[in-house]
Amino acid sequence: MAAPTERKTGKEFGEGNYKASKRFRDSEEAFVKKNRDKIPEMGKAARDALEGPEGKSLKKAAARAARTTLH
Repeated sequence: MAAPTERKTGKEFGEGNYKASKRFRDSEEAFVKKNRDKIPEMGKAARDALEGPEGKSLKKAAARAARTTLH
């Protein structure tokens, strides 16, 4: 009999959650298809924001998010 911590829970095991990964890929592909012509403009706007007056706070927020992300 499996120990209590080894019971099957219906969750996926291994190198990540395959269903979540597929949902993420599908949504990314849909975003690119929908916004293909706007992506260069979006990239420029993001670069301008990082290089502009709000850049410092954006970089701090990105660093804070990276520290708190679950791995």
